Amino acid sequence: VISNALVSRRHYELKEFDLEKYFDPIIISREVNINKPHPKIFEIALELAGVEAGESVLVDNKIENLEAAQNMGFAKAILFNSDKIGQSVFPSVDRFADLRTLL
Repeated sequence: VISNALVSRRHYELKEFDLEKYFDPIIISREVNINKPHPKIFEIALELAGVEAGESVLVDNKIENLEAAQNMGFAKAILFNSDKIGQSVFPSVDRFADLRTLL
């Protein structure tokens, strides 16, 4: 997870819905003082995950974040749950269950 959300997301929402066990690493932009779509936040995530961009997929609701990942060489960038679905060059889904069809 790479999120520009408030730090409280890690301490409340991810714990409340028991999501932390599904994601590693979890990077909150305010904890590293870098916001998406700056490439450095993606570099931090890749390094912490121990993977290369070409082995990675970014799922995001903002086209500018997907463009940044694409420019860094991510294997795939998928638009999720956005008002831009159907208006973008990126493959898109509006449900997590539908991600399987694109991976």
